[in-house]
Amino acid sequence: IGLVARPSAGSDRQMCMAAIFLLIGAMGSAADAIFHLLAYAMTAPGLDSSSFVGFIQIMHGQGLRFILPLTAAFFVGSLWLSVVLARRHLVSLWNPALHGLALGVGIAGGLLSPDVGVADRTVGLAVVALVVGSQVWAGAALVGTRERA
Repeated sequence: IGLVARPSAGSDRQMCMAAIFLLIGAMGSAADAIFHLLAYAMTAPGLDSSSFVGFIQIMHGQGLRFILPLTAAFFVGSLWLSVVLARRHLVSLWNPALHGLALGVGIAGGLLSPDVGVADRTVGLAVVALVVGSQVWAGAALVGTRERA
């Protein structure tokens, strides 16, 4: 939405490529959400969950091989867009730095979470929150500097 608010952004190749990666990643994130929804639905009362084991193994095995590159595009596109916007002085360097912080939290959380009692889910949510915070900041900066036609 922020990019649409800036008509000249459409002519910026780097910004467009970053946005394309981010949108591809958003589709991967949506597909991943469907996987989780299917897994949840298979735990409904009255269902014979043993009949779904093979299906779930496929979805969380071979299916993930398809979704992981899409999900990676979400993070790559988000970082790329942050860097482009920082180079254009539309956001400060702290915006792309949030991605580095997210990586650090992910690595440190992955290494320390079993020892300090922090759930892996909490670490994952913190990583995603930092990345999404960067995206919200970028979008707000783009909308806030909307060009006049």
